[in-house]
Amino acid sequence: MFDLYKLQHFVAVAQAGSFVRASQELSLSQPALSRSVQSLERQVGAKLLDRGKAGVTLTAVGEAFYAQAQDLLFRADNLEHNMNAVLKGTKGELRFGIGPASASAFLPRLLETLHDRYPDVAAYIAIASVEQMRESLLEGDLEFFIARDRGGETVDSRIAAREFATANPVFLVRHGHPLLAQPEVKQSDLLRYRLASGTAWNETLRESAPQDAHALAATIELDNYELLAHLTAKSDTVLIASMSLLRSDLEPLSISPADLGVPASRVSVFTLDGRTLSPVAQVVQKMLRHQFTRRSLDDLHP
Repeated sequence: MFDLYKLQHFVAVAQAGSFVRASQELSLSQPALSRSVQSLERQVGAKLLDRGKAGVTLTAVGEAFYAQAQDLLFRADNLEHNMNAVLKGTKGELRFGIGPASASAFLPRLLETLHDRYPDVAAYIAIASVEQMRESLLEGDLEFFIARDRGGETVDSRIAAREFATANPVFLVRHGHPLLAQPEVKQSDLLRYRLASGTAWNETLRESAPQDAHALAATIELDNYELLAHLTAKSDTVLIASMSLLRSDLEPLSISPADLGVPASRVSVFTLDGRTLSPVAQVVQKMLRHQFTRRSLDDLHP
């Protein structure tokens, strides 16, 4: 196998037409450069350069070898550049999953950032249920997924879960909604209107909320928050979501989930146990964590 440094030395001499000039460009002594080229010629088994008083010229074999050596060096340079990009997370393939609510809240900004800053990243993003993403993770189709953590039901010994953020539910209504006129909204007030949410809300109530909070189960369940927000903006429906889904045509009600006995949901990132994430996946996780953290602060100061 050819030594890339020797190929560099040979190409430099061929381009300079002189061992003296090439040694200056390479910051290498002339004897060392001469030995390097001679070693390459022995490996090739043919003379590559004719040396004369006027300088050096390529032999017939040297001309054929020179073209391929240039191509090989170009490819090696590209390989180094691309690997550096991969290690920095600016190039490569990204495959992850995210729940519907988080997707509606965070993917628009994430996709814009990927498009602007990481144009060489090929992204595959699954928006699905926890069960579907779990299977895709185990089958190797996803590097990680972010979803509501349901504890032992969600993971097994092959999957590691790390807390990512907490999500506090809010109750969103259209501008001018009758409930906005009330200084304090109670559960009985909410129950006068249709409640809408993604499927995760009713699951949370069944799994971890006290019995008296089960009355707040949504009667419209849909994992498409754009449609739910549109319905809410056009009717008296109350949308149960997170502050991250607040839009200009919706307002949050003055009611605390804690007053209703509804706990915050824990959001975790799930990976295969012991599997190191690719650099680009690590970069995207940091971006998502930043968005989650900022939104959590927004929840505290709506």
